Amino acid sequence: MISIFPVSTLNYYRWFQSKEIQSMNSALLSLALSTKWREKLYPKLSKRVIFLSWAAAISKALGESVALRWFLSSDSYLKPFASLRDFLGTQTHTISSLISSFYFSEGGGKTSRESMFVFGSALLVVSFSLNYLLMRKGTNYRYKNNYLKKKASTLKFSILHKLERLKFSKSSVYFSRYLAFPFHDDSWIQRELKRDRWRSRRDHCVLTLVIGFFALILLIIALRGIYFIFFNLFRGFTESYTVEGLLVPLWNTLLLLFFSITWSLPIAFFAAFFVSAYISKWRRLKYLLSSFISGCGTVPPMLWALFGSFLFLDYLKLSLGRVSIFAGILTLTLLNLPYLFGKFFNLFEGYLKKYSVPLLRLGLSSYYLFFIVVKDGLSSLKDFISGSITRLNGESGLLFITIGASESSRLTLWGHGQTLTTKIFTTLLKYKITDIKSVIYETIFCFCALSLFLYSLFNSFWSLFFRRMSISLRKRQLERSLIAAYKKKKSASLAKLASAFPT
Repeated sequence: MISIFPVSTLNYYRWFQSKEIQSMNSALLSLALSTKWREKLYPKLSKRVIFLSWAAAISKALGESVALRWFLSSDSYLKPFASLRDFLGTQTHTISSLISSFYFSEGGGKTSRESMFVFGSALLVVSFSLNYLLMRKGTNYRYKNNYLKKKASTLKFSILHKLERLKFSKSSVYFSRYLAFPFHDDSWIQRELKRDRWRSRRDHCVLTLVIGFFALILLIIALRGIYFIFFNLFRGFTESYTVEGLLVPLWNTLLLLFFSITWSLPIAFFAAFFVSAYISKWRRLKYLLSSFISGCGTVPPMLWALFGSFLFLDYLKLSLGRVSIFAGILTLTLLNLPYLFGKFFNLFEGYLKKYSVPLLRLGLSSYYLFFIVVKDGLSSLKDFISGSITRLNGESGLLFITIGASESSRLTLWGHGQTLTTKIFTTLLKYKITDIKSVIYETIFCFCALSLFLYSLFNSFWSLFFRRMSISLRKRQLERSLIAAYKKKKSASLAKLASAFPT
């Protein structure tokens, strides 16, 4: 639930920042309607976003449920759901936890790989089915009410109509409510003001709870991570994560992010441009390709790790042993392609709707759309890259199947290695680690610090920061020069005055 909550919050935030909500807010402001009407409209409009958020959350939950191996770990697979006690106990397993359990139990042997692919096929069917139903429900959702809702709304309106005619005996007062005249008594005005205050307090409370929840998570990660880092440094634990070496996992993580994004970005960009611009005549083929590739993006990352292990390690032999950073880079590239394709496809579709008629009137082909997107869509490109970084950072822990959890400390691209996330799995493979808690908190702290730093690079945080610093320094220099000039002018005037009136 903790991992799904930020994803759902981010989806709703992007929806509230979208053009759909901005146009609706402008329409409500032009009609001079209060905030209570927005509260009535938002639940109806948000049903589509709810289904799409569920689709994204399910794919993330299915992929990251491999972490439940730590909580649901057991060697008994006979009757996992025999009773409620077994369901709530340690005998319970999910598909992802079974995959990781088979991997860790035999160290990636032949029987382990066969078992992982058997459970992975079931996970693929479940993921595609659920996401197809939810995404179809979200995209084909109609805001029109059915017959019963229409009859209920008309009955409600007629009852309120009769009650208001009984309450407001004068016809001028009655019609003023529908003509939007400010002709109300003091009690009604005070009641509306109290309702507005209650709405604002409720919104502030919900906002405080959400921000406090995220701040609490970051605070716990920072405090515990810094504590274990300095604790291991001062105690001299030579086998802990910090003292053992941060350079190799950090270097491998940066290699994974850099190569996977630089390889997947141009492929997804040109593929989305080709599908949206040059297959526009065949609409069914166009939306079939886009829906299939977007559906591949809903596949849990655990299955991408299995596919990368089978293709790059078993079939192509792109490793010196059973693990390879290069195989992890290729797997993350494939994992990132559907995400970037969906983003670029929606971007090109928006530009086609906006510029298709002007391009046809000017006699230009859709090829010129490429230059328009490159010129105007740089901010969108930065957002897509930052989203890819955060997504790959969160899902790179599942690549322990292709990258492995080797204890080698070499800086290499082709052979063994560790990343910031696969370092945790060294404890599960019984390597020399002093304390599991120390490793987890140190890893999470370094991982969050790296993610925030990379996210700030692509969101113009540091450029704005240094720009404001330069502006403040210039202001201080200008103030100092003005003060110095004023003092100099004042001393010159005093000297002139003293020379005019000698003592």
